[in-house]
Amino acid sequence: MQRARQVFGLFLCVFPLLGACAGADDGAPEAESGGAAGVAGAAGAAGAPGASGGEGGAWPDSGWATGGAAGEPADDAGTEPDAEPEVADAAVDAPAEADSGPEPPPDPCASKADGAYCGTALGVAASSLVTCAAGETASKKTCANGCLATSIGSDACKSACCLAKPPGSFVRGFNACSAYSGGNEHYGIDYSSPLGTKIPAGMDGTVVKVVTGYGNCWGSGSGSIACSSTCMSHYNLIRIKSACGDPDNPKKDFYIEYAHVQKLATGIKVGSVVKKGQIIAYVGQSGCASGPHIHFETMSVTKGATPTVHTCASVNPTTRYCP
Repeated sequence: MQRARQVFGLFLCVFPLLGACAGADDGAPEAESGGAAGVAGAAGAAGAPGASGGEGGAWPDSGWATGGAAGEPADDAGTEPDAEPEVADAAVDAPAEADSGPEPPPDPCASKADGAYCGTALGVAASSLVTCAAGETASKKTCANGCLATSIGSDACKSACCLAKPPGSFVRGFNACSAYSGGNEHYGIDYSSPLGTKIPAGMDGTVVKVVTGYGNCWGSGSGSIACSSTCMSHYNLIRIKSACGDPDNPKKDFYIEYAHVQKLATGIKVGSVVKKGQIIAYVGQSGCASGPHIHFETMSVTKGATPTVHTCASVNPTTRYCP
């Protein structure tokens, strides 16, 4: 009889519209009560809240939706969209900055005043001449004969090692140490020019001696002597030491002297480094001179030796003239 009642209860479970599923009687063993709980879980498919089906419930693999979490419609289970993917750290995904390589060296003209500079003053090749403007390199060239660091505020490429003829007309030539003519020795060449004519440097070099302050003393002698011995040894002059040595023998020092000058050019003094063609003095007639002219004398001496004018160390300037 008890078995018949259980079968009848199951029959009612199949038709839930006819009424609640009748379970086993109160005296049925608990081990068999799981079936009713499983059916209750199936009720979630109809939208009714219910507990999830227990073990041993009916039709566990049927196509019916099983009850979800308590209070949630079963047909919503598993329909939530996937969470947004985490955005990668912008700093990680940002493209790396292009490698610009090592920093370029600073401009050699930085912090330099406008003008031309030899490379040695800028830390570049010694033979370079760099023109600076507004703290930047405006131009750069290589000096074929090397660079001359002048003292006139603007360096320059060295000129070819040859002697430029001074201005004026030839008056008297060289006659010394080879054919003396009794008092007619002349250790240089005289060039006549109007008073005040500009005298350019005959070679690149350094001013090593200047004498100023003397006027004209022509006629100070007696008899046939036009000038006294004192007059003949006191005259204004400027002497330059060549930057490239003797054009005929670079192993020797070479000196150029301009005598009887009127005055020196502005800024010229002992120690001035001058460029060939730069104005260094003006034609005068100081000392024993009958008129304005330049006594032009050149000396070739052993390296380091002190030059002396009017000796056999004087050479004929024409033998060192530029072509």
